[in-house]
Amino acid sequence: MDAEFVKIKQKNLTLYIRKSFLGSDLGQALLSGEETLRKKYPFKTLAPSEFSRVCKFNIPLEGADRDIYIKWFFRKSGLASLKSLICGSLAKCTYNAEKMLAQNGFDVPVTIAVGESWSGPFHSESFSVTLGIENTKRAFDIIRHVREITTSEQLAGFRDLIRNFGLTIGKMHANGIFH
Repeated sequence: MDAEFVKIKQKNLTLYIRKSFLGSDLGQALLSGEETLRKKYPFKTLAPSEFSRVCKFNIPLEGADRDIYIKWFFRKSGLASLKSLICGSLAKCTYNAEKMLAQNGFDVPVTIAVGESWSGPFHSESFSVTLGIENTKRAFDIIRHVREITTSEQLAGFRDLIRNFGLTIGKMHANGIFH
């Protein structure tokens, strides 16, 4: 991880936490474990998948309530465990991908912490904690309202959205970023 983070090892957990959050209530709760974190901050579980769980909660930060997202990545297979020995945990890979996107001018969430728990020589679980990006809408929420477009201005706005999305994907490809 980068110099902006402190590495802390506790039993079978390695936590990389951004220095600016280390002494905060959130930082102390992260160091204390998931049970303490859940007690301090009421979680709202978002759409789960087979290989991850995402929760959201709020903290007061710089005079405003800010969204915090925590995503747990679960081991997918034995092959994924071997890959993690070479590439790092899924949480660390996610951080590296977000860092690459940011270096290429894309907006990404600020990573507060990355944690990795170990079971023998392999990562058994990892997680990332990020600050929510303000003033955004979920793509699903935008797309589901397409049927409600009734004016030419709304249609022009939606076309701009599609055009900007295409330009963003083009910029990513021009920078060698593919998925």
